[in-house]
Amino acid sequence: MSAKGPELFFGLVAAVGTDLELVITFLSEALEAVDYSPKPSIRLASLLRELPPYSQLPDFSASLDVYINEHMTAGDELRQTTGRNDAMALLGIGEVQ
Repeated sequence: MSAKGPELFFGLVAAVGTDLELVITFLSEALEAVDYSPKPSIRLASLLRELPPYSQLPDFSASLDVYINEHMTAGDELRQTTGRNDAMALLGIGEVQ
């Protein structure tokens, strides 16, 4: 990031299965045009799979229905286990820190 401006964070939220890569590309290019250095995006599903109970969740090679169902179930389970409805958001914040 340029020393001229503040640190910026963008959260892109879309329906499961939505391809956000084009949006990420355009946003990154716009930031670079004003001397920011975008960092790689953080995928909450990837962070969830880093937790031992969820390490066997399917990746995108699985059928979309299986991918969505198993990740939604795991996210619900994580929220119930932790007693926090913001458990997935906290995973993302932890990765940023």
